[in-house]
Amino acid sequence: HAPELRSLKQLVLDRTRVTDAGLLSCLRQLLSLHALSLDNTAVSEESLAALADHPTLAYLSLFGVRSVEGDQALRLLSAKNQFQVIPQCELTVTDAGLEHITRLTLLTELNLTDYIHISDAGAQHIACLKGLKQLVLSNTRVTDCGLEKLRGLRLLEELSLDRTPVTSRGVAAYVVSLPHLQ
Repeated sequence: HAPELRSLKQLVLDRTRVTDAGLLSCLRQLLSLHALSLDNTAVSEESLAALADHPTLAYLSLFGVRSVEGDQALRLLSAKNQFQVIPQCELTVTDAGLEHITRLTLLTELNLTDYIHISDAGAQHIACLKGLKQLVLSNTRVTDCGLEKLRGLRLLEELSLDRTPVTSRGVAAYVVSLPHLQ
């Protein structure tokens, strides 16, 4: 617990054997932590609840964390409106689970690549995130109908729709309504 850790801004613990107890002990020392990656670890809901309360944490990656179900992770982490990028929870997030992200009004980036359970119903929750600048819906089930629900995302600069059922007609109708899209 060296004093130098207090100023640490980014920590990557991917593929380590970090435990909830170890992470919670460490978090108390990391007063300036801004980004944390816990990809492919076995952290549990206990850690996620603590991460939601961390005062400076804005970026979190949970790719490959199978010990917590995706919808539950979003529920826990959206308790505080502090995340600028949604945590990567992989395949277990559903349309219903996306309802929790509507509380994350600071989100500027949302990457749902390979979130295969996300469809047009989830798009209505995404539409509430008016500050989004980057949206990745690659390999989701979002269609032209879901894209239509996203028209209100006026700040959107980047949009990825590869491997979706969206048609070229749907894309053409959508992009004309977004002045900042690159």
